[in-house]
Amino acid sequence: MWWPAVLVGDHWAAQGRYAHAQGVDGDNPNLYFHSEDVIMCVLPLFHIYSLNSVLLCALRVGAAILIMQKFEINALLELVHKYRVTIAPFVPPIVLAIAKSPVVDNYDLSSIRTVMSGAAPMGKELEDKYSETFAAQGYGMTEAGPVLSMCLAFAKEPFEIKSGSCGTVVRNAEMKIIDPDTGNSLPRNQAGEICIRGDQIMKGTIYYH
Repeated sequence: MWWPAVLVGDHWAAQGRYAHAQGVDGDNPNLYFHSEDVIMCVLPLFHIYSLNSVLLCALRVGAAILIMQKFEINALLELVHKYRVTIAPFVPPIVLAIAKSPVVDNYDLSSIRTVMSGAAPMGKELEDKYSETFAAQGYGMTEAGPVLSMCLAFAKEPFEIKSGSCGTVVRNAEMKIIDPDTGNSLPRNQAGEICIRGDQIMKGTIYYH
C-alpha cells in the first residue's frame, strides 16, 4: 500500500538551499546566470529541480523566467524562437524529443547558450550532440536539498569536462563513496554508496497513514 509522505527540512536546510542559489554569485560562478538571461521553466515548480535550480537561481540574478504550463514540443520550440531563450533547464526526455523532432530546423534556437539536464542520466551520445551549447548535467535528489554535484561547464568561465559526467560536489557540502558492506571509504573509480554531508540535507521523512 502507498502512503503519502513529506520530507522534513529545518531552517539550516532552507539556508543550504539558498546557498545553492548563491552558486550564481561571484566572479566565476559555478552556475552562470545573469540579469539579461531568459530562462525556460517547463519543469513543474513543485519539483525541487525546478524550484531551486531554475526559480531561486533566476530570481537571485534578476533574470526573466519563461513559464510553460505543460510540455509540448512545438510550443516549446516556438517560445525559444520568439523570446530568445538563453538557458534551457531540461530533463533527458525533453532533450531527446528536441533531438528527434522533425520540425526543429524550422526554429532559430541559436540564442540558447546552456542546456542543463537533471533528474535522470542524459547519456554520453545525447550530451555530445549538444556540446556546442554547453549541454551538461548535474546529480541530486529531493532529500539532498537537491543538488549533490554539478557540471563545471555551467560556470561563467567553463572548465573542460568529461562527457557523461555529472560534475563535482557542490559548495557547502562534503561527499564520499563508501563500501556499503563495510562502511569504509573507497578510492577513485570504485562503485559504492554515495554519502553526502551538509546543512541542506533533509532531516527525515514523515509518513501519513
